[in-house]
Amino acid sequence: MGLHQWPLARGYMTRAAAMPQATADDLLALVNIGSQSDDQPLLAQVLTALAQKWPDRLGGIDEDYLTEVLDRQSKLPRATALALLQSLYAANFKLKWDIEPSESWRDLMLLLIAQGRQSTAAEVSARITDPLVLVEIRADRRFDGVVAGHPQAFDAEAAADRQIKRLQSQDGVGANSLRVKALLMAALMRRHHAAAALAIADDAIAEIRDTNYPERRFVDYLAEYGELLTERAFALLDLGLWDEGVAQLKEAAGQFEHDRDNVGAAIDLAEVDCDLARSADASSVLAQITTGLSPYGDMRVEGVKLDIATQTGDAAQVERSLTYLSAHRDEAPMSYLSDLIIANQLDRAAEELQRQLLDPDMRQNALGNVQTYTAEQATPRDLEMRARWQSVLARPEVQHAVAKVGRVRSYDMEGSPF
Repeated sequence: MGLHQWPLARGYMTRAAAMPQATADDLLALVNIGSQSDDQPLLAQVLTALAQKWPDRLGGIDEDYLTEVLDRQSKLPRATALALLQSLYAANFKLKWDIEPSESWRDLMLLLIAQGRQSTAAEVSARITDPLVLVEIRADRRFDGVVAGHPQAFDAEAAADRQIKRLQSQDGVGANSLRVKALLMAALMRRHHAAAALAIADDAIAEIRDTNYPERRFVDYLAEYGELLTERAFALLDLGLWDEGVAQLKEAAGQFEHDRDNVGAAIDLAEVDCDLARSADASSVLAQITTGLSPYGDMRVEGVKLDIATQTGDAAQVERSLTYLSAHRDEAPMSYLSDLIIANQLDRAAEELQRQLLDPDMRQNALGNVQTYTAEQATPRDLEMRARWQSVLARPEVQHAVAKVGRVRSYDMEGSPF
């Protein structure tokens, strides 16, 4: 491992981990090896064993990385994914600050339902707390047998209110965490309480400015301050304070997020500039983004390039961007769909939405995006994109695809992709 000879290291460590005297450290070493080679089956097997034998050691794995592994479990063989998720569920696995990995439990429900284990799937559903995941479940016909048994448990708006109370309780008992505050702000904005979210951010920022050692006041200050500023920017935008939101995103982009440049805030800033029809400003932001992008981040950046090109009439760049985005669309399916709307490629957008709805692995997010949510503050350009999106949703072939696999309901929450 020290010499980065990963295949050789894997052979030795696999043998060591199979010995009776193996410890959790041997399995964690295999996690490291699997991550270096992006070996998802190996990671799933090792994490399954770790959850079964040493569940307390799961907390030592970087949470962002572990979440990424769980997000990719749908690409694994079903038996491997089922073993992993069942082991984590049995180990009462939770994310930091006692947060349930709701998307993982939803995926476990799907695997159990496919085996005809409806009652077990219903038990798992009790640990799903994310309101948007509950929206997706209610929209998807695959879950009908479970939802019909106790529909009140899948009330997304009630879950959104419980989420706020739970996070308020954690924040109120002294959870000196900026992440908890950022999550609470997002939960409040989902239920249209942007002013309350803004107040939380302002109080935290005042505390930070009142001390020379903010990392002593907040345990995750270095990792999460940029995220707090980003959520504050979203609260300002929710209130229609466009210039103030842009200024806050500029500040957030200069901070650090999880020990690296806050590139996510920079992309958010470029997208908001596009929403405000400030293509030159968006171009300036993109020019400063040079490293640290994931495949998903690359898709978002290319989407901004496309938006700029549509606003400036650069047909050649529009074609280059659409070619790239189409080739990598599975890295960010909803972003790709949004990009087609921005490029006014509505026929292609309708075809893409149908593809996502009929794909079992993409269906959940696609169904979540076609639901009806309370309208948010919008720029003139936002309103134009919303009108295009609604025209795509209204097409008979799209309506047929939705009805085939799910249904549409209205929710008094934020959640619309436009």
